[in-house]
Parts: sequence; C-alpha cells; structure tokens
Amino acid sequence: MINDDFSNVEVLYIDIKGEFMVKLTKINNQEFFINSDLMEFIESTPDTIISLTTGKKIIVKESAEEVIQKIIEYKSKALKNWEILNRS
Repeated sequence: MINDDFSNVEVLYIDIKGEFMVKLTKINNQEFFINSDLMEFIESTPDTIISLTTGKKIIVKESAEEVIQKIIEYKSKALKNWEILNRS
C-alpha cells in the first residue's frame, strides 16, 4: 500500500544541471541518486532490480514499493515547485 505522507522520506536532490533525482541505496550500502525518468521497470526477485532505458540494471536495498513511493514523492514535489514558479 502506498501512502501519501511524505514528511520523513528523503528523495530530492538537485544536481548541477538542475535535474531532480531520487536517492536510493545499492546492496553494498552505497547511496546514489538516479533520474527516475530513466527507469524502465522495477522487478522484485526477491532483490529489487531497476532496469534503465540505457539497458543498465541496478540492484537496490529498497523494496519496489519504496522505490515507487520515492518516485511519487519526487514527482509530486517537482510538480508543486513548477506550479509555484509559474504563478509569477
């Protein structure tokens, strides 16, 4: 079940190009940031494997549901920021 309480999830990062990215953790505990628009699909096998549009696959510690929740939060915050910027 996906909830809409985003108060305790850290997902947004702005890189030097100004692109928003999602923060995830590789299975070796290394944190990294990924552009969610590059994700093609997510598998649970039971490991969570993210396949990118580039053909690369990444195994992460987060469950598929957690990855989806982070993407939803990222998209929601990005849309809210866009709406705020366009009010002017």
